[in-house]
Amino acid sequence: MVKWYLGLVLMAVCPGLVLAAPTACEKRAAMRYPVSEVLRTEAYQLHMAEYARIDWSKVTGLVVPDGTQYRAAVEETLAPLDQPEVDIRLLALLDVAAGPSGDVMIPLTTSSASAVHDLFIDALERRGLTAQARAMRKARAAYAVWAGTPATRRKQWTDGAGAITNPVLLGALKAQSRAFLAAQPTVMDRAVALVASDAQLAARYEAMREAAEDAARLGYLMREIWACTDTDWWTPEQADAALNALPRPQRDLLVLDLFIAESMNGSTHQFFFNSSGVLAPELAEILDRHGLSDHAEGIRQEMAIFSAPYPRDTEQRRKVMVGFHEATDNALYDLTVWADDGAIWDLMSQIAKDAGLWPT
Repeated sequence: MVKWYLGLVLMAVCPGLVLAAPTACEKRAAMRYPVSEVLRTEAYQLHMAEYARIDWSKVTGLVVPDGTQYRAAVEETLAPLDQPEVDIRLLALLDVAAGPSGDVMIPLTTSSASAVHDLFIDALERRGLTAQARAMRKARAAYAVWAGTPATRRKQWTDGAGAITNPVLLGALKAQSRAFLAAQPTVMDRAVALVASDAQLAARYEAMREAAEDAARLGYLMREIWACTDTDWWTPEQADAALNALPRPQRDLLVLDLFIAESMNGSTHQFFFNSSGVLAPELAEILDRHGLSDHAEGIRQEMAIFSAPYPRDTEQRRKVMVGFHEATDNALYDLTVWADDGAIWDLMSQIAKDAGLWPT
């Protein structure tokens, strides 16, 4: 009530004031699925296009693309486009290629995306994003030798086994990463503004936004929930404190999403091995409460493999797992079926819609 009244007072005193939009961690976020997500989805497809160009029938070992096919895919995609859309696509691709880590200059100089480093800089400069362009130029100049493959550049500061062999170079990359991320507007903000400035493009992207699939909308919502959640936890107490700060729907969604993410990456065995296993009792309760009693029973069967009572503490749980026989480990792997059947994805969508969180 106090916050609501304060809002009225602020608007009366400062009629031009616009209150902050609700975040995904408030009770009813009333979120809008943004055009930026359409741009990211489109860019991600281009970002991964090089893998469709690999002749997998001839692959016998680990595939480490050298960026050649990445650049070919980008150039082929951009060739028929007018300049504004070329820059929109490049800026969105740059946002995706930079990745979620704060050290954006590492993937931008040592992944396949580094093959279009010059195209990124050109687009930044054409659109007035000079600070970001300068950061990318300095990151490139920090390498003693730029020519070569992404792998040869990475070898200039790490041995590939985790040891840093050139801390000065790595420090320069981190410094330029900070400069890049501090610059405003962001590359995605400028891409969205470019879309909005062209009526034809705006109409096309709005149609794509409205047609976005539920999986994309749910993925966006979950990223927003994770972004406003304290994820720096390891112990049961830390996990409980982070989750108790959330409204019930967001809490349920986060636990379900964590279970799916861990299970899809390394089976339910990974879910229990990592700190995510702290939440196993709550996961079973959530599944029961929302009508997936068979899934809940599957989780409880896995919990029963451990000593009783179930060890929520991650270190204790890992000590138990060290003594597992192969058959016991396989039992944990086998129960991944409860993450594979799609029912939890459907449940997450329904929870979000019922709670008024669904991005429209």
